Amino acid sequence: MSFLKKWESLTLLLLRCGLGLVFIYHGYPKLIGNTERFVESFQAIGLPGYFVYVAGVIESFGGLASGSFNLRRVRPHSFCVGTIGYQTLT
Repeated sequence: MSFLKKWESLTLLLLRCGLGLVFIYHGYPKLIGNTERFVESFQAIGLPGYFVYVAGVIESFGGLASGSFNLRRVRPHSFCVGTIGYQTLT
């Protein structure tokens, strides 16, 4: 398995960028687009309507931080805040 060591940094970069794209893909429509639909679905499960914007910001910023090398310390915190927020409000 030592031959895979040379690919480790590239693989981690691709995984980090892929995860960032997924978070941006899920956060961006909550901020820009048909937000009324998201507000209705959040309210249907008992969450306040403004939480759509909070979740959108957390997901979008977390996705940007995931792909950025300079924000490595912010990335795990933004994902934790988003996950804890979802768990406590549902």
